[in-house]
Amino acid sequence: MQIKIKKIKILYVFLLAIIVLMIPHLLRYFNGNILIGGESYYHAKIVKDIIDGNFQSLNPYHYILAFFTYIFGDFASKLLPFLLGIFSLLLFYLILKKYFNEEIFLILFILILSPDFIYTFTISNIHSFFIFISLLFYYFLKNKKRNILSITILLFLIYTLSIYNYNAEFPDFLEKNIIKDAVTEIGALIGFGIFNLLLALIGIILSWEYKKKIYPVYLIILILIISYYYIGNIVNIYLNFFLAIFAGIALYRLINLKWESKSIKNLTLIILIIGLFFSCISYISILSNSLPDKEIIDALEYLRDLKKDNVLSDYKNGFWIEYYGKKSIMNSNFNYPNVNEIFKDIDFIFMSNDLEKTKKVLDRYNIGYIFITPEMKKKKMNNKEEGLLFLFRNKETFKNIYKWDDVEIWEVIKKEVN
Repeated sequence: MQIKIKKIKILYVFLLAIIVLMIPHLLRYFNGNILIGGESYYHAKIVKDIIDGNFQSLNPYHYILAFFTYIFGDFASKLLPFLLGIFSLLLFYLILKKYFNEEIFLILFILILSPDFIYTFTISNIHSFFIFISLLFYYFLKNKKRNILSITILLFLIYTLSIYNYNAEFPDFLEKNIIKDAVTEIGALIGFGIFNLLLALIGIILSWEYKKKIYPVYLIILILIISYYYIGNIVNIYLNFFLAIFAGIALYRLINLKWESKSIKNLTLIILIIGLFFSCISYISILSNSLPDKEIIDALEYLRDLKKDNVLSDYKNGFWIEYYGKKSIMNSNFNYPNVNEIFKDIDFIFMSNDLEKTKKVLDRYNIGYIFITPEMKKKKMNNKEEGLLFLFRNKETFKNIYKWDDVEIWEVIKKEVN
């Protein structure tokens, strides 16, 4: 009977995971069925080049995604992360079985509802593959009969990590704030819900009495936190699995703790569970409503058919521009030897009132078009009497060739030298 109950719980856990990972795409379906964010377009562009024979990637994720794309088309950018999420969850469950009993279902429940989990296995990104391979390696490592296989997987993981593109020069303009980059409720895209962090902290405190047995886990968490200062909040994706374990332990202990007041116990647990669901639902809403939207995609499709190649925009729009066949002056990879200098030049163009100096910078990068989104107008171009919006009045240098729902494309006109 107990085994049957466990099987039912497992079924519910995986059903929850399927629903949570599908909802962002289902909500997105009614707004043009567009890929979410910028990173999805980065990987889709590489895959497109691989299929066309124009690009040789060293990363296995791209070839797996290319195989899926060849069969399923653009849907592969949604399907592959989803499958990696379900299989990663299965491996995580099999690993947890060796260490936990009733806590397993609460750990998995908290993991599935976490914003990091939703991001990792909803948006096409290389880290979903890293997570899957890491869990696969650990699973076979613990199975002594499969040591050769685990070593093979480890070597494959090392190879994959070794070709991952870390930035040689971390951009000065990226603000580092470990709190802001960790909590989704205050703006982190790849972060944790407040209640996830609270439960994880409680779990770490409750588990401290076993520190001699689990010190490697504490060490890994410390290394990941330190790594934030080198590779940014992408470490949250990996940290999430460890924090989910401690959060699950905390919730299990709180449920089974003898409380003096049953009503206070029930109220506390209700608040915690509602908090976990709130973080999940609010994050799903953010993802499903994130850019690009249909208006931006329509503008990008128009841009694709124009003659000139180089396009100036916010670096966050770079992957979209490149997916649609143009060259962005900067994208979110920041894989440039002089990334800080390029950013200063771009910032100067947007903020300057000096037409002649602006034209020199535009010429330096051979910029043909300027792609402007509503978000850019709110943050960088909110005053028509200053900066690029002011300079756009000069019809000899700039020509508005596209405008729809606050998305604009301006052509940079260059005088022909006789």
